Amino acid sequence: MEVYRDEYTWYLRHRQTITSILAAWNDPRAIPMLRQTLQTCWDIEPRTRGSLQTLHELEDQLASTLGQLEAWQALEGLETAGLPPSRFKLARMFLVFGALRVNLQLLYQGSITLLIRSGTIDAGQVTKVLRERFGLDEYLARANLNVFQQWYQERDELWQLQRRLERGEVEELSWPPQSSRDEWTSPQEGEQLEEIPPTFPGEQPHSRGPVIPIRKLS
Repeated sequence: MEVYRDEYTWYLRHRQTITSILAAWNDPRAIPMLRQTLQTCWDIEPRTRGSLQTLHELEDQLASTLGQLEAWQALEGLETAGLPPSRFKLARMFLVFGALRVNLQLLYQGSITLLIRSGTIDAGQVTKVLRERFGLDEYLARANLNVFQQWYQERDELWQLQRRLERGEVEELSWPPQSSRDEWTSPQEGEQLEEIPPTFPGEQPHSRGPVIPIRKLS
């Protein structure tokens, strides 16, 4: 039996279990509750001192389950006040992954670029959903898929800073850190396309850059 450090983590883990059950039921009547739970997670995140890692996993699972239920409009009207603007776009990507039945553990354990190259994730299907369901053009759809890695890393760095604060490795810092909106949203949609294969003949990626692996969950 898994041992939890605190009651907060225990509650989050059980909420993940409930979300998994709702996903298995595949009942659209669960959509309003899942949507409200995601909003609550975003509301409490800026002031939480519990496990950000566990909270982020729950947020991902909620968005993925909404995608599995094809609740395409579920994110409309939700507020991300106090969080980076990229958080909404990250949730939208998890919603798309859920609709395509992508295993979240695979995303956590490696680079999305490698998952695309191995065929685990079909980049064409992801961009198709972004175009048809969210109105993005081909260029922005491919950019969203590529910049997903950067959005995920930004969130992961916030979690790592929290761990350093808990261990006393960082002193006299406000929590949560107040980063500029420009810092948190760079790169913007459409700026980095190097890891997404061209869709049309003659279409070429626009830049080169390192592949940043997603942290493997402990």
